[in-house]
Amino acid sequence: MALEERQLKPVLSGVFGHHILQIGTWGLGHRLLASAEIPHHAVLGQIPAADIEALIDLEDLPIQTKSIDAVILPHTLEFVRSPHRLLREVDRILNDRGQVIILGFNPWSGLGVRGRLGLFRSQLPPKGQLYSVTRICDWLNVLGLETTEVVRYGSTRPWSSMRTKRNHLHLTYWTSLIAANYLITARKHIIPVNRVGARQKAQIRPLLGAGATPLTGIRSKQAPQMPNAC
Repeated sequence: MALEERQLKPVLSGVFGHHILQIGTWGLGHRLLASAEIPHHAVLGQIPAADIEALIDLEDLPIQTKSIDAVILPHTLEFVRSPHRLLREVDRILNDRGQVIILGFNPWSGLGVRGRLGLFRSQLPPKGQLYSVTRICDWLNVLGLETTEVVRYGSTRPWSSMRTKRNHLHLTYWTSLIAANYLITARKHIIPVNRVGARQKAQIRPLLGAGATPLTGIRSKQAPQMPNAC
């Protein structure tokens, strides 16, 4: 969890808007969302757990269309019956500038291979299906979501950079392909068309629809006060 928090921190610092969701019961409540500057956080899960906002059906999200600025899927695709359907739902609820951030276990890492062979299976959560970066990026591309960054981390050479870039000529890139974990960031590349001179009014709509079972109130994080410009 600490490693995933460190990887998410620089990504979440570049996410802006009103609403960010974590879909899937992974970790401890809002721990993965702690570094996000977006004011409204919510964790929606499929099993009861402390400090989540609602229980939902992961393949039929009770969220209004184009109402969310960012979605985090922490190993959620690995534990859902139809990851394609979940990604379609995520695409539906993201607004025109929305982003999706996916955390996953690499099936080609030493950890993933041992899991498929039934060795040291206890190191991985049970009943999970691991997917490669290439496969998930293909699914995102079909939906029209543009992959903007892929970060591989965990169990690489001790002197390797934790955030490796796609440089085929660099040895670190090839060793990173067998890293235990990955983080994928993708965004919509739809440019909304606004009428010239039309007055835009920001509105914050409710996150949850009728299909959710609310547990607690949605958290609100006070935005930091910005100093006056000189």
